Amino acid sequence: MKSLLIATLLFAGTTHAANVSVTTNPNVSNVKYTEVFIQVKDTGSTLTAGGTYIYHRPMARNQFGQFKEIFINASNGTQFCRALGHRARNTSGDGGEITCGEDESSFVGYDSFSRRWVSQSTGGANQCYPLYKTIECK
Repeated sequence: MKSLLIATLLFAGTTHAANVSVTTNPNVSNVKYTEVFIQVKDTGSTLTAGGTYIYHRPMARNQFGQFKEIFINASNGTQFCRALGHRARNTSGDGGEITCGEDESSFVGYDSFSRRWVSQSTGGANQCYPLYKTIECK
């Protein structure tokens, strides 16, 4: 299994230092990210990882095997989260941050019929194409 080891400091009266091991889906090769921040809860005698996971610069592998940034739509965020073993995208907050994609570029969206990420071209309309800068999963 793929694990991330995270050193965390919490300030709840006293300072606690801990290493938290987080396990992600080991069979995932169609999504990636540059870093992940994890909400850690102090439950008294232990620190528990869980709650919200924030993935920075999320990408998905398109039909040509290339990793591309992900368009924002109703299902792409949730599909990214599910690929990593989460239930869904966190919708109680903002769900993530947005960035703009360039004209005449291609990014990916999840095609639920073929069950894969496919490239979509932006064309040249000289506008902001909304992409995920971060995705919050729960």
